[in-house]
Amino acid sequence: MVPSRDALTLRVVYGTLFAGRQGIVVAGECSAAEHRANADRLQAGLDVLMPAELGNEKAQRDLLRAIELARAAARSVLPVAVSASALVGFAGQAIPLPWAQVVVIVDAPFRVPDHPETIPDAWPTAIRYMLERAGGQAREALATWRHSGQRPGETGQPAGR
Repeated sequence: MVPSRDALTLRVVYGTLFAGRQGIVVAGECSAAEHRANADRLQAGLDVLMPAELGNEKAQRDLLRAIELARAAARSVLPVAVSASALVGFAGQAIPLPWAQVVVIVDAPFRVPDHPETIPDAWPTAIRYMLERAGGQAREALATWRHSGQRPGETGQPAGR
C-alpha cells in the first residue's frame, strides 16, 4: 500500500524501480469478482499495488480492502511511501519528472492472520501508522538528499564537492 491515491505516480515509480517485477495497480472500489481475481494475482506472484488515502474518511475503507485482499491471498501488506522532488501534474495526477530525486521507503510487512473472522480496528490503525512512518522517513530522506547532495544510503562525499 502506498499513502497516496495517485495511481499514475505509483505506476511510474514502480515501473522504474521494480522493472523486473510484474504488478497491477488497483485504485478505487472493486467488485467481489475483481477482488478474487486480485487475490489470485497475488497468489500467482504478481504484485497488487493499492494506493491508500490517509487522513480522510476513505482511509479506513482503503486499509480494510487491503487487509481483506492480503488475507484472501495469504500475503502480507507492505507499507510503501514515495517522495519526489519534481513532479508534473495533469488531470489531478502527478508523475515524477525524469531528473527528479525519488525516495521509496518500504516498511516492515504486516502479516494478516486468518483469525479472527472480523478484522479488528487495531489492524488498519497499525498499517496507517506504518504508512505514516514510512512517509515521514521518505520526506526526511528526500530533504536530506536535497540539502546535502548525498543519496540516501550513500557514504562519503557527493560528486562535485
